Amino acid sequence: MPKKYKKPVISHHDIAISKTASHEKPICIMVTTRYGLRSGTCSIDEAAIWCDQDERTIKQWLNNKTIPDKVAAQLLAIYVAGVLPWESFEGFRIMDDGKMIDTVGHSHSFAEIQERGHYWAENQRLRALLEAYKATFKEQETKERPVRSKPTLRLVK
Repeated sequence: MPKKYKKPVISHHDIAISKTASHEKPICIMVTTRYGLRSGTCSIDEAAIWCDQDERTIKQWLNNKTIPDKVAAQLLAIYVAGVLPWESFEGFRIMDDGKMIDTVGHSHSFAEIQERGHYWAENQRLRALLEAYKATFKEQETKERPVRSKPTLRLVK
């Protein structure tokens, strides 16, 4: 049976680039997620720095209205639109003050999320230990019980 691959939460095809009317921030990045459309603006210089590209490349992307480079598209989605393109953070967005907003509107700091990740990893470690103890307990239990090789018949009057 062929292996099924998960589609990435946000692919670089879901990220569009277009021109704005503003001379100060002429780039608009739009990210389509299943939670709606997120967008933000930046300058050509900022986009070139964030994507590690030339300004000419950014202008070509604007003319074509697409970003062919997957990594650059995801970086612009993070920096400009505040959208995290990974499955674990699907629906989260980043605010300017560094807080992350989840799908229901609750804000979380990066320290809280890192702490939750630490607790999750510790929980996984403890579950593995518990399963190992259960397995050794079952082995000891079966060793202690005498196993009869032949059944015996008893006559009762």
